[in-house]
Amino acid sequence: MAFDHAEFERRGVELPRLFPAEEQAGFAFADDDALPDPMDLVRQGALVVASHSGGKDGQAMLVHLVERLKVPTSQIVCIHADLGEAEWEGTADHARANAEAYGIPFLVCKAQNKDGEAKDLLDYVDQRGQFMSSSARFCTSDWKRGPIRRTINAYREEIGHTSPYVLNCMGLRGEESSARAKLEPLQFVKSASCPPKPYPEILEAETRATRRVFFDWHPIHHFSEEQVFATIAAGGQDPHWAYTTANARRLSCLVCIFSQEQDILAAVKHSSKGREYARRVIALEEKHDHTILPLKSMGRGKPPVKRWLKDIVGDLLDEAA
Repeated sequence: MAFDHAEFERRGVELPRLFPAEEQAGFAFADDDALPDPMDLVRQGALVVASHSGGKDGQAMLVHLVERLKVPTSQIVCIHADLGEAEWEGTADHARANAEAYGIPFLVCKAQNKDGEAKDLLDYVDQRGQFMSSSARFCTSDWKRGPIRRTINAYREEIGHTSPYVLNCMGLRGEESSARAKLEPLQFVKSASCPPKPYPEILEAETRATRRVFFDWHPIHHFSEEQVFATIAAGGQDPHWAYTTANARRLSCLVCIFSQEQDILAAVKHSSKGREYARRVIALEEKHDHTILPLKSMGRGKPPVKRWLKDIVGDLLDEAA
């Protein structure tokens, strides 16, 4: 499909740069060693993994990789981490359609226990007695990052991938938060590499296993939200229905620690799945006297207060009962 550059002009949105910097000869790493240009790794046969939750950022990232960076689709695989009852309806199908539009393989992974059985996020919360938080994001590490990395390793073995390089692409954007603004566009991940040696020492290190040099890449880190939606439209695609029908601001879990109240209300109002998930969360909040929501600031000099999910969506749930 043709990328319609005119879509940006119609929306009054500036066409985003290809890269965060106009001139990209390499990235400065923390220890002053230069990380490679990710496109050089692509030219060396890197496997490009598009991690796609079904949300707008993952979708725009995939369009950007194919249409503007011209990454060969033969080197891309799209992976969706299935969060089960925690995610909006249709997210996996939406992500699959985005990948299939470009003829890109689409894989789904799930968190599993030691016996290979699917793990339930809220069951784990119940056993733990506490919800996840910004400092304890086991939902990300155990339900997304871990399963995705295992799927990448299995896929490389399945296809006989010969290049040592893996570019794990995520649609994280600096505009979203101060923490994300500090992220480097390219990060070497020693813990996911083989052998687990620093970069560039890993390139010369001896190993009995297949060498794997793993990077996290944030190709749209410099995009604004307006540029994200314009990129999706310019690629001839539509975003997930939650953004239009439900007016959701972000497509994460139906109830997420980073959700604003409007996102939670949208999930409960427009999704039967959202209502069932909210009821389970409320039951766990009451059982463990622990809220899924972060403390709410009341202003300078005043202590923050707890927010309970029932106070936000209780009336909607009662109306739907």
